[in-house]
This record gives sequence, C-alpha cells and structure tokens, in this order.
Amino acid sequence: MTVRRMDPAIMRIVAAGSLAALVAACASAAGAPTTPAPVVSVAPTIAPTLAPTPAATASPAPTPDTTVRDGEAWIAAQWEGKIGLIRPDGSGEHAAFPDVPGGEQLHADWSPDGKRIAFSIQGTDTEEIWAGDAGGSNTATLVDCVAPCVWVDEGAWSPDGRSYIYHRMIDRDGVGVSTLEILDLASNKTHVVLTAPEDRAFYQPRWSPDSSKVVTEYVKKAGSAVDSDITGVALAIVDVTAAKPVAREITKASEFTNSPDWSGATDLIVFAQPSSAAGFDGPSDLVTMHPDGSGRTTVTSVGPHGGQTPEPAWSPDGSRIIFVDMDGTMKTIAVDGSDLARAVATGPRAGFHPRYRPTP
Repeated sequence: MTVRRMDPAIMRIVAAGSLAALVAACASAAGAPTTPAPVVSVAPTIAPTLAPTPAATASPAPTPDTTVRDGEAWIAAQWEGKIGLIRPDGSGEHAAFPDVPGGEQLHADWSPDGKRIAFSIQGTDTEEIWAGDAGGSNTATLVDCVAPCVWVDEGAWSPDGRSYIYHRMIDRDGVGVSTLEILDLASNKTHVVLTAPEDRAFYQPRWSPDSSKVVTEYVKKAGSAVDSDITGVALAIVDVTAAKPVAREITKASEFTNSPDWSGATDLIVFAQPSSAAGFDGPSDLVTMHPDGSGRTTVTSVGPHGGQTPEPAWSPDGSRIIFVDMDGTMKTIAVDGSDLARAVATGPRAGFHPRYRPTP
C-alpha cells in the first residue's frame, strides 16, 4: 500500500505517547518524542461524597438510547477504527456503521440537513468514500477509488446540499497526481475542479457558506512521488464556480497552517497554526481569519507552552470550536477563547476529526 500523508491529529497524539489503543489502530504513526508537550487541560469535576443507602434489588441496566432523531445535537468522530456518535451530554455513544465492510473508518462529515454521514474507508490497497443515514442504515459507496487511484478522502457536503467535494490521489507511473473533485449528488456525476502541480497536493477541502468556494490545505512536497516528504502547508481558497479555478494561497507554506474549517454562520475560517516550522506535530494554537487572509485572531494560547490544538471544526451557530487536545480527548472552546470545556459533558472522550451535527 502506498504511504499517504499521516493524519495530523494521530501524529500529535502518537507523539505524546497517549492513547495506546488508538496507537495500535494507527500503527503507521510517528514515535514518541523525548519530552511530551503539555496538554490543554480542563479542571476535573470532584464528585460529592454520598451517604450510604439501603441495599436494594439490582435492576437491569437501561438500554442506551442510540436513536438519532431529527434536530438532536450529536458529535461524529472516529475512534476505535469506526465512526462513532455521541451526544454532547455524553449519552447515546455507539458506532454509527459497525457493519460496513473494509478497514478503518475516517473523516466523518454530516449532510447539511443532519440526516446523512459520509466517511472514508481505508482498505488494503485504496481508500474510498461511503455514506449512510445517521441512524446507520442505507449505506453505500459514494465515491470509489480504483487503481491507479490511491485514495479519495476528507470530503465535505456543500451547504446547499447539492454537491460533495473531496480530494483524490492517483499514482501515475510513480508520480502522485492530486485533484480536487466535485460529485453532483443529483446526477451522480463527478468533475475535476483543479489538478495540483506534481510537487503540490490538496487535503481537507471545506466549503464557504454560499457553496461557491472552498478552503483547502495546499501541501508542498519534496518531490513528485505520492509518498514524498511534506515540506510545507499553505491554506488556499478555490472558487469552484470559476471558468478556470486556481488555488489562491492565503497563508504561506512555510507556516504549516493546517486543518481549516469554514463557518457557515460567521464566514470565518478556523485552522491550526503551528508555533514554528515544526510541521504537523509541533506546538500549535487555534486561529481564526477572514477568507481573504486578513484579521488573524489567536483563540488559544497553548502553543508557546508546548500545547497543541489539532482538527478544529465549527459549531453550527459559529459560537464555538471543537478540536482534539494533545491527549486525544475532544475539547470545545468559545470563539473568543473563553469557556474551555470538554466536548462531552460526562467526562473526557477520545476521538479524531470531531464534527458537530448541523441542526437546521
């Protein structure tokens, strides 16, 4: 299997030596550094001491309520090799698609009406994209990947519900060819929006609120091969409606800015900003900015102290950002940097690439 770019969140957590179970599921990740960086922390809740109660006959444990109802708040994330769902209050935790064949399930994304979930499946030779109802039924391949395709991944539903964008990597006689592609959901036809130069690649495209543009990682590679080392990461805006779309860079590749998400409520972009050119596995902070690259605002302040904030995503109303702490647990923070909290109210919950369910 051709080696692809390592998932930034997994790289950071493996580097910290945390979450042994997830490390076992992602055995290709990097080794642990000698000095673990401090993590974003939330003060633990101290349980009150309760007086003993009279013995009672034990009752069967209640069946967890895993029904995904219209309008309910849920978080989708990847854990234990599957796409998992959990309510923010901590209830209903379950694997969304336990019976879908293939390897590890990655990179969940909700349809704008909150009724469907698309996700990629990392198989033996290639990686393709599937979709299913939020309740776990009606699963089927959404985008296939047949050699010389190596993977299709990190897709996103357009806010208008008409299109699905993703990136594809093809191994063409030893040269990695990266494309941004759009699937028209009504006709089931795809078209290539943009093909990257041989020393560049696209990752993680995310839509603008009006479904006319995307922000994407625009990776710089040391060579043209699929598995060439990554030497930089810029963020770029692509107007997918243009006659000849181009990647307009709004950050510098030398900054290794990564993991962008575009808010449908505030028209702001959030991303992970490394504190130095250490790459994906270096200290980082959450930063927001306008789509033209102006108005950078730092949300967190953990990077200078060695902390990290990978994989941010917006809440539906644009007031909060969910992300993965360096210890692998999902956290949430207000856009002004206040009110850091666990994403799951009942306690720390590990997960990669968390996404809030749209609640129209």
